[in-house]
Amino acid sequence: MATESVAPAGLSVVVPTWRDDAALSRLLAQLATLGPRADELLVVDGADSAATRELASGAGARYLPSPAGRGTQLNRGTRAAGGAVRWFLHADAVVAPHSVAAILRSLEAGAAFERAGGFAESLLFEEVPLVRALQRGGGFRVLETPIAVSPVRLARWHRRLKD
Repeated sequence: MATESVAPAGLSVVVPTWRDDAALSRLLAQLATLGPRADELLVVDGADSAATRELASGAGARYLPSPAGRGTQLNRGTRAAGGAVRWFLHADAVVAPHSVAAILRSLEAGAAFERAGGFAESLLFEEVPLVRALQRGGGFRVLETPIAVSPVRLARWHRRLKD
């Protein structure tokens, strides 16, 4: 099996998406204005959509089709990322203009993610076991840089789980 990794770089941004091109378009436009910019941007699409592929390509991002499920998509993006530091964003995130600079100042390269076991391949809260493992192992830091996320996606999942 061929490896998905690329040559090591500084910061890789991994964005899982599933049928949310409007939010992805806004995020990609916002990421293009950040300074400094990330070294690599990966869009991991759980719907394997031609429109999402085109958006990613137009933004200079690598497009990766994936089985649906945020944990699965995040793990696929992580395996494909070449950066020593990974920044995971949902398509509906709104990031501060100085986010990349804050990340690069506060994080050091390492194998903490791999040691922690990656994301849980679950429908919701895929990050909880990872964050707990990183906290125990000392590989987790909270940055004071704001990121806003829409509650719409969580509300949709909640409705789906109730049905």
